[in-house]
Parts: sequence; structure tokens; C-alpha cells
Amino acid sequence: MQNVVCYAEKWLIDKMRKFIASEEIKEEDAAIMNLDELQEFDCKRDVFITSMINFILTLGGDGTILYAAK
Repeated sequence: MQNVVCYAEKWLIDKMRKFIASEEIKEEDAAIMNLDELQEFDCKRDVFITSMINFILTLGGDGTILYAAK
């Protein structure tokens, strides 16, 4: 069985950390979002990672899918 590594863009992880810190979210919901398990990915800096991607999950519309595909 292969290990699964989950990457999320750095800006998204930073935004979620600020959201959790703002206390606009319930404490138990914040505990569920374990951002430490995600690997940070910066599409401009980490170009080498794109050759290792097997699967992409996007949440959004057509623009999000096109952004991920490029």
C-alpha cells in the first residue's frame, strides 16, 4: 500500500489558520481541521511536485479546475 501525501496551497492553509485564530469557528470544529497533516504547496516555488501528482481534488467551479490543471 502506498502512502498518501496531501498537499494544499500555502495561501489556503494560511487563510484557514487565520480563520481558526479569529475564533469565528467553534472550538470542536477547529480541532477537526488538523492542518498539520497537510503539506504546503506553492505552485510558483514547488514546480517539481507537479510531476508526482496522481490525483487532484478541487472545490469550486470551472475556474478552480482550470487553475489546478495549469
